Amino acid sequence: MQFKLPKKPKIEQHDKGPDKRSFIVVPFRAATDDRLTRQQLRVLLCLASYCNRAGVAWVGQQTIADMLGFSKVMACKHMQMLEKYGYIRIVAKGYPGARAHTRQLIFNPDISAEDACAVANDPAPFIIRKAERFMQESEEIMARKRKINDKQETNLSPDDKDDDNVVNEFAQLRAQAGEELFAALVQRCGQDATLEHMQAELRRMLA
Repeated sequence: MQFKLPKKPKIEQHDKGPDKRSFIVVPFRAATDDRLTRQQLRVLLCLASYCNRAGVAWVGQQTIADMLGFSKVMACKHMQMLEKYGYIRIVAKGYPGARAHTRQLIFNPDISAEDACAVANDPAPFIIRKAERFMQESEEIMARKRKINDKQETNLSPDDKDDDNVVNEFAQLRAQAGEELFAALVQRCGQDATLEHMQAELRRMLA
């Protein structure tokens, strides 16, 4: 059997289009904070321009440095000061040369990044990756539990089996998702939501 190699794909280089960002949203307290230097305020503004509706951004320090015309080391220093002053926080670690840290712009320190994304209905990549890991681990754990439960079911009545399974699956959902993500799910689905409803909501986040 002869195989015919496909034609080489045609690669076209497109020029970067104009920046369509026309406004940004930043914490109001930055306007009157005498601790902030001019450069730190500029870094805060540039970082805010990359935030989603929940105030979460995953832009790298090099990108910020290139925008403002100074070194990556200087950008790192300014971001560290913004963290110290309570304007940003790292919510998910990145990987050098592959993915930048995920940072949250802090408007209210009592609202976590997970809760902010749930309210804004705009999940950030780190939340999606966390949900993906949760779903995969949950399926593996439930498969192992089914094997154990199969050996114990003969000693239980049908009603006991149903009640125990529901309680165990809800407990497993909470343990695997973590308190913050589980609280966000309850907020979105309601206190009386069924297990199937909450699992479906997670799948919609991954869609």
